[in-house]
Amino acid sequence: MQKNSFPKQSLVRCLILSSTSMLLFCLGPFMPPLGIAAFVFSPTPMALLGVRENKTWMTLGLLNVTLALWLVFDAWFALSFLGYCLLCFGLTLPLGKLEKGSESLLFCAVTSIISKVLFLAASVALGGGNPFEIDQAALRKMLDSMYRGQEAAHLQESLTQAVELVPHMLPFFLIVYSMFDSFINYRLCEALQRRREGEVKFPPLPAFGD
Repeated sequence: MQKNSFPKQSLVRCLILSSTSMLLFCLGPFMPPLGIAAFVFSPTPMALLGVRENKTWMTLGLLNVTLALWLVFDAWFALSFLGYCLLCFGLTLPLGKLEKGSESLLFCAVTSIISKVLFLAASVALGGGNPFEIDQAALRKMLDSMYRGQEAAHLQESLTQAVELVPHMLPFFLIVYSMFDSFINYRLCEALQRRREGEVKFPPLPAFGD
């Protein structure tokens, strides 16, 4: 009886793509502003792993990276990665079930919002505070250094009022950012899978006007 060979190719692909996702995520806080773009695209390699292998390998890669970040950095940083890169499920779960790209993108955006809300709740519960909260004291200090003199008093007052409104606009920013990162990652995944023969394709998005 012939023994089943260990899927070495799948393991190598899992290590490469999950490590790429981890690297892109880590570039965010350590290499601004270039790292910000890398941070936004960090769910894409994990989603490609789910498409080119299966969701089991994708889940395994996601958990391994989360554990590695926990051991190297701390629990909050690992939780941040998990909360953000759960977007890979929003990218891959609709494939083969939803025919329209607009429907897949909507599912992805909803998944992104839910994952960020769960991350926010977990962060507050663990005592890490609100990760999306802006340091108002630091922002006011920056405004004071930028705008001085009587001629800038009215502008500074308006900006200070705007800073005070920021916490109340958190749900709006969360939804807009979730839509943005869903769209960016979906378009990249769709472009990377478009020319791969024999593999699952992402449904193309309609024209922007539609």
